[in-house]
Amino acid sequence: MFMQPRFFNEFLIKSGFDTQVYDAMKSDDLADVVIVALNILKKTNNLPDIPKLNKCENLSNTLRETGNKCLPTMDYKSALHCYNKALACAPNNSKAMALAYSNRSFIMFILKRFQNCITDIDRCFSTGCPDFIKQKLLKRREDATKFAHMDSLSLSPLKVFTNNFFSFNAVCHTDVPFVSKDINIAVEFLQPKITAANFINSGTIIAMEEAYMTVLTAENQFNTCYDCLSITPNLIPCNTCCSVLFCSEKCKQNCNEQYHKYECEIINVREKFCKGGGPNLMIKSVLKLKTKLKWNQFIKESKTLGNSRIEQSTIREVFNSASDCSLLTFPENRTFVHGIIYNASFVCAALLHYVLKIPRFMPTSNKDEALRALARLMMYLCVNGSRSYVIQAVTDLVSNQIKPQQHENFASYIFYSKLKHECKPNVIVSWINNKAVLIAVKKIMPGEEITTSNIEPTSGMLQHHVNINLLVGTGKVCTCSKCTKKDSKNDTLSGAQIEFIKQVGLNLSETNIDIWAINKVFEKCKEILDDLSDVPNSNEYLITLSQFRKCLTVCEALKTENIL
Repeated sequence: MFMQPRFFNEFLIKSGFDTQVYDAMKSDDLADVVIVALNILKKTNNLPDIPKLNKCENLSNTLRETGNKCLPTMDYKSALHCYNKALACAPNNSKAMALAYSNRSFIMFILKRFQNCITDIDRCFSTGCPDFIKQKLLKRREDATKFAHMDSLSLSPLKVFTNNFFSFNAVCHTDVPFVSKDINIAVEFLQPKITAANFINSGTIIAMEEAYMTVLTAENQFNTCYDCLSITPNLIPCNTCCSVLFCSEKCKQNCNEQYHKYECEIINVREKFCKGGGPNLMIKSVLKLKTKLKWNQFIKESKTLGNSRIEQSTIREVFNSASDCSLLTFPENRTFVHGIIYNASFVCAALLHYVLKIPRFMPTSNKDEALRALARLMMYLCVNGSRSYVIQAVTDLVSNQIKPQQHENFASYIFYSKLKHECKPNVIVSWINNKAVLIAVKKIMPGEEITTSNIEPTSGMLQHHVNINLLVGTGKVCTCSKCTKKDSKNDTLSGAQIEFIKQVGLNLSETNIDIWAINKVFEKCKEILDDLSDVPNSNEYLITLSQFRKCLTVCEALKTENIL
């Protein structure tokens, strides 16, 4: 019932339970309200058994046959989606698993993804290829091998440029080694303050941060690696659950070791109760942190959160995700938290109920303190945790066109999340799978604060909607000069700037990017962005930024080789 907030709230009021929640919310300990909510859910029988969905050969076969029905209409993307679901549900080394690999190899062959085809055929044979398709697959493999070398030749000259572009070779910050030394990282008045230490030109990569945690949206669940966010046709399944696919054995092992060995037991619960990026990131992050720490340390660390932890921590502990407890250093600066706490208390409580049932997860002693530590961290991340929208560039499986993916994923970043929001930022993000690559799009002066936008600046979203998204997503109100109307319009170029654009020779009226000249377009964009840094509201700056973003999209797709 609590998944229907209005009806559940009416029930709580009639039953008198709402006052218990409100009283618990007055406590300084975030665990209290979760424990009260858990007791209410138990008393009202709102915690049903949710059995784990086990691997099933019949279900896998049904999904594969559904995919087969898409072939006559050449709906290859839908067929691939069904085959990936069939693979996820197939028991290990079963006939159903082999057939899912086999059928997927057919799609890859038809679409001339020959190396992908060969990979799936090899996996089919290693799984235990049924005799009745062996000869057909051997012939398909032979034919695919003849053309496999063509996969890598077509764009190889471009990849030299794009691979070099995303090579982060800067001398790095001592405490936060994925950030350039040209960035000064500090804490002022318990708030992060990230500024330029030196002059930074447009196009400069200032940081390349790997996500602390990622979450796939339902639309991407069966086309994206659960660990690194790589988008590949050659995904492989989790050994025990039906919800997760990986791009490699390395990612599968890494994810299992970090947290999925526990999450796997309650993944159906998470999918049922967690709606949106925030709650999903929360529970996965808590499981990851607990896997890192022994119970005694986990309990101890849970008692110092947010601003209190920032006050007593080093720069490395606050900004470097490699630091064990960096997850606990999100500043407590969210507005309007009471409604969030009230609603989140029941989600946290329900998840907590099922987490306690994970085999070999809870300690044999001190269980009450462990329970409270989990509750405390879950609520802290619900209120203060950060989420980023990850929209990657992909090459279309059928048309071969490069474009942004249609459905975003979510990720949590320790450093990137602490940058100040600006509607006209001096840094934008390029997504290389689960890495956030921060790239300057203005000339940044020493001492100037590094800023980014919650929404891609070239998205065309209305300013009002950007502000609403910021408030709902992060609980923050934008205080940038544009939103507070403290700046002039900054939209008129000087005569010298108009002449400079002519000299550079970038055609601002061109909407398409010639990918074979992308390195030249990049350089021209960087020059103009530098020169127009003081007029970020001008049409010329916005058009140049859009062209720069289009170049980045092409480079991202070539770098990652993501196919969707």
